[in-house]
Amino acid sequence: MMMYKVLIVDDEIAVIEGLEATIPWDQLKIDVIATACSVEEALAEMRRQPADIVISDIRMPGMSGLDFIREIKRIWAQTRCILISGHSEFQYAQTAIKNGAEDYLLKPVRDEDMIHAVQTAVDHLYEEQRILRSHDQVLKTLGESLPLLRSQFLNEILQGKPYTESMFEEKLNQLQIPFLFHVPSVLLLVRLETEESRNDLQVLQLSVIQIAQEILGASFSIWPCIEWHDYVILLAQQQIDHLEAQSYEQALQSSHALLQSLVIKLQGTIMSRLKFPVSLVVSDWHAFPSNIPHMYQSLLRAVRQHSSHDQGLLLALKEPRGLQPLPMLKTLYEPPFFLHFLEAGRWDAARDKLASIFEEMVLVGEGQSEMLLEVFLHISHAYSFITHKQGRLLYEVIGADYERFDSGLSFYSVHQLQEWSYRLLDKISAEMSSEAKTSRRYVAEQVQKYIQEHLSEDISLQTLADLVQLHPVYVSRIFKLETDEKLSDYILRLKMEKALHLLFHEDLKVYQIAEQLGYFNTPYFIQVFKKYYSCTPQEYRDSAAGKKAP
Repeated sequence: MMMYKVLIVDDEIAVIEGLEATIPWDQLKIDVIATACSVEEALAEMRRQPADIVISDIRMPGMSGLDFIREIKRIWAQTRCILISGHSEFQYAQTAIKNGAEDYLLKPVRDEDMIHAVQTAVDHLYEEQRILRSHDQVLKTLGESLPLLRSQFLNEILQGKPYTESMFEEKLNQLQIPFLFHVPSVLLLVRLETEESRNDLQVLQLSVIQIAQEILGASFSIWPCIEWHDYVILLAQQQIDHLEAQSYEQALQSSHALLQSLVIKLQGTIMSRLKFPVSLVVSDWHAFPSNIPHMYQSLLRAVRQHSSHDQGLLLALKEPRGLQPLPMLKTLYEPPFFLHFLEAGRWDAARDKLASIFEEMVLVGEGQSEMLLEVFLHISHAYSFITHKQGRLLYEVIGADYERFDSGLSFYSVHQLQEWSYRLLDKISAEMSSEAKTSRRYVAEQVQKYIQEHLSEDISLQTLADLVQLHPVYVSRIFKLETDEKLSDYILRLKMEKALHLLFHEDLKVYQIAEQLGYFNTPYFIQVFKKYYSCTPQEYRDSAAGKKAP
């Protein structure tokens, strides 16, 4: 746990002693308390060991508290400052805030106001340090992860994930990918023809990428990835200094001639160094970033047409003239997939995905029977997968609609399939939502039980999160959803109710009751009790004793 140092500066010793004694510093994550009776003494303490939070009177002999705060902010910019004063004039508060004070409190300072001010300062310190650590970590991680992030981005493009030109350009800049729009580009597929274990295969794939950078990198920008068939994909674009003052057609001819010779060298170098054959397929040229998914599919078709027995191939593809491929349902295979929405429990988004698929089916309209079968199998697989993943059988969840699987496909229109798909989605989402609610209730009950059994301890949200193996923020949210009460309010209510019981039924000292409730600072317990019940523990006990008297 991160702990902080506070420095209390006041020329009235009683004020310092009062703050030291009555504020629950440990609960506020303060583990070092330093004090000073003058600004000079305070500055000496800051030079010796800077404080995270400074609490200072505004009226001090010699240098004023305002000047002190200004000096602190000049030298120790991250230190949080809280000013206290017996003067309520607006100009003091205005000047204090202008000088960088965290808060401005009037004497006599109420403990709850000081606690709130210190807690706010601690929260700001923690957030600043979290952001700083996060920023440094992100920069470090980003540098280490750039190759992986670039590979993932190219895989998304290969699979047809839609990007606007502005989104595409922003992503290229973020990942430092030196590709230019509307410049001729080509896709290369490398098939490694060897039987290797998974770990060895990854090393060989990275070796291929390294060799490609070595052979092609002098003239072409290379953007590599390893796609899910375990093929190495290389997107290549000739560098701008080789294309200056050329028309698109001239650039295309120049790039084609240069790449043709380099690809032969690339294949030979890979086979020479790795000692096994590789096949290399080169797509037709397109202006970046258009047609990348189409280029990728053409490479896969070419590989499918040549089995693994046809080793050491070198194929350069040209788009066939006059060939009209069957219309494809682009939306069906566009990420995020329908199954992804089901796994995330995003039921509205899943319904929107279905609507987009069916809308495209109506627009395409060709080969409808096979298209109906294709979509039916796709959606059925997703529904089966998600229910099985939840430990349920599909027929238990969808009931009579399961007959479609037993009787075979009997959809004759997009409308029929659409109605059936929506109906199943509603049944599955209702079932999953019901199970999620039951799961939330269990979490809330476990948390309540633990709190009831450990009221004498300082119960932290992290402890409760560890108990139910969930994120602290999620635990707090679940508890509020299920009980309509904030977790902190619930803990406080139980402690105060038990305090009443102990005061009424047990002959214990107030400090003993405080300790039984996890308050090891008795004055703070008294303050909390008075704020909750509008009387002190002793006042309540005296009142209760009067009621019990005959």
